[in-house]
Amino acid sequence: MQSYLKGMALEWFKLDLLSSRNPRSHPLWMDDWAEFVIKLQSTFGPHNPVTDAENQLNHLQMKENQCIN
Repeated sequence: MQSYLKGMALEWFKLDLLSSRNPRSHPLWMDDWAEFVIKLQSTFGPHNPVTDAENQLNHLQMKENQCIN
């Protein structure tokens, strides 16, 4: 898993990846892909996806060269 992480994601997960030699003490996400994805999304995903979507909808604009058929 470590080789696929880059930048901030690698820095954020590095401590757990390098220090977890005891299987009983390592985080749940290290043994469960779904937990890893949840941790990744909660850490690096949008903080408020509903508000982000509302803002995107509120700022939709049609460009000069576009038309509705």
